[in-house]
Order: sequence, then structure tokens, then C-alpha cells
Amino acid sequence: MGGNAVKVANAPGSVSRYAPYVNGCNQQVTIDSTTMSRVSLKQSRKTKLRRKQQKEVIERSVEQYYGSLSSKEAHEKAEWGTFALREFLAMIAD
Repeated sequence: MGGNAVKVANAPGSVSRYAPYVNGCNQQVTIDSTTMSRVSLKQSRKTKLRRKQQKEVIERSVEQYYGSLSSKEAHEKAEWGTFALREFLAMIAD
């Protein structure tokens, strides 16, 4: 337990967690399971949003990359992709 944190009290229906100091006060805090569910749900939503944003950045980068290729380069990449897929499927079929 590092920094400014205190151990959360173990009360009936609560979970053991660490909470930050509030205004420098060293107080035990009780967090019930409903509060923990809300916190977990909020963190889950943030994680999903962050992953969605990361996926969008990757998709835009891929679109920009392939959009910048000439038709000859794009055709060559497609041929290599077909070849690689064929080889991969042959490997897993063995």
C-alpha cells in the first residue's frame, strides 16, 4: 500500500479496498457491494470507450495506409494476403 491510502473497513456487506486520504484525514471508509458495482461498471465503460477509441485510431491508420498505395501496390498486397491466408489454412489443416 503506497502513497496516501488507507485500508477500507471490513464491515458486513463491504469489501476490503484501499481508499485515498480525504483532506489528510486517516479515516477508514466502508464501501458496500452496490458502490463497488457502480465503480466497476463505470471503470468498465471507460475501458470499453478507450478500446473503441484505440480501434478507431487503428482503423483510420489502416485506411490511410491502404488509401495511399497505388493500384499496383494494392494489387500486390492483396496477392500476398491471399498467399499468406492459403499457407496459414494449409498449416492448420495438417
